[in-house]
Amino acid sequence: SASVRSGNSQNAMGAEKHSRRAGAVVAATAAIVAAVVLRHHRRNGPRVWTKAELRQYDGVQRRDQRICLSIMGNVFDVTRGRQFYAPTKSYAFYAGIDGSLSFVTGDFEKNLTDDVAQLTGTELYHLATWVNGTFHKKYDYQGVLVGYFYDAQGRETPALREATRLIEVERGLMVLREADEARFHKCNSKRSKGTNIVWCPATDASEE
Repeated sequence: SASVRSGNSQNAMGAEKHSRRAGAVVAATAAIVAAVVLRHHRRNGPRVWTKAELRQYDGVQRRDQRICLSIMGNVFDVTRGRQFYAPTKSYAFYAGIDGSLSFVTGDFEKNLTDDVAQLTGTELYHLATWVNGTFHKKYDYQGVLVGYFYDAQGRETPALREATRLIEVERGLMVLREADEARFHKCNSKRSKGTNIVWCPATDASEE
């Protein structure tokens, strides 16, 4: 009877060890798969730039004198715009950095940063038009920058998701404002978050 109990105990301990080993194998396999997926993403997805890497593309440090900049975390090769971004040119301060905030504020000394937390939905919308309406059309897209908008794996940060939400809200308000202008062409409208107002000037007697 004692030998039976001892045998059962050993079997239970063996099963527990086997279960732990199986769990460890599953965890290790999952980690390997995750690493492979990440390498695949970095190889086949957009290049993920660090700020140190981007700084080398200021038109001076590299032998090929390539110039890259970032706006809203999107990196572009702007070498063909050398007349704007090369050293001594008007916008040379953008070369090798993300100066998104200054695109809106116009402060090219204190606001050369990618942190745009202070911007409103309207301001973010106008910043996005720089990305889509100017840079994507004129220059070669190179990938994303680690910082305010993207993390080290090239994934959107919560800050970018919130900025995107605010931009979409503003886009919807713009559609409504345009509809107001078409419907009440002699009136004024104000649409913003929580505000929907249309007011019309008094009708001129000569127009009756």
